[in-house]
Order: sequence, then C-alpha cells, then structure tokens
Amino acid sequence: MKLFLLVLAFGLLCILLFPTDWHMALAVGWIPTLLVELLLARRRLSVVKQHVQNHQFLAVMVFGFLGRLSLLFIGAILGAKSGLYSQELFMAAALAAIFAGEAISLPQIAKATRHRRSALTAPDDSNPPS
Repeated sequence: MKLFLLVLAFGLLCILLFPTDWHMALAVGWIPTLLVELLLARRRLSVVKQHVQNHQFLAVMVFGFLGRLSLLFIGAILGAKSGLYSQELFMAAALAAIFAGEAISLPQIAKATRHRRSALTAPDDSNPPS
C-alpha cells in the first residue's frame, strides 16, 4: 500500500511538468484509476491468501477488468460531454495508472501465490507414509 501511495504522489508531482491546461485531465485520469488499482490489488491479495478456489480468483480478475474498463469509458464520456478535460489525455493518464498499478500488484500476487504453492506441497508430518 505504501508503494501505491508513493507512486500516486510521484504521478501527481509529474503532472506539474506538463502544460497547465493538461493538469485536469491528467489528474482525473491518474488519481481515480490508481485508487481503483489499489483496491483491486488488495482484493486480489486477500483472495489469494484465503486459499479460495480458482474460479473465485478468476471472478475477481474479470470483475476488476470490467471495473477498470467502465472507469475508462465513463471518464472518457464525461470528458467529451462536459468539455472540462481532454478525453485523450484522460485515457493516457488512466492507462499509465493501470500499468503502474499492475506493475506493483502482480509481483505481490506472484509472491503470495508462491507461498501458497509451497504450503500446499510441503510434506505433511501428521501422516507419515506406512
């Protein structure tokens, strides 16, 4: 979680490097998308750590994808209809946030999955072979 907040702050500081008329679109694309990535990463980790069945993990993945897709779609439509920000810049910032969020969360999920696999394949001392 700390890494997500660090990336969020770094992204907000980087927005200042762009022209001022881009700030609104970049901020609206970056902040909500990275927060959704944070929530999704926490949910994925909790599902992996709970040792649930594969279809439950896949459901989290599918609904997470659909949620991110909905966020992109709604944000682009709002930007186009309201004229407050450029939908192209919104999409670019949102996609950058998705890539950053996945780059942070996937290694954490892989690590948790490795621990889960090692726990499943560890020899059980309670039933010695006869």
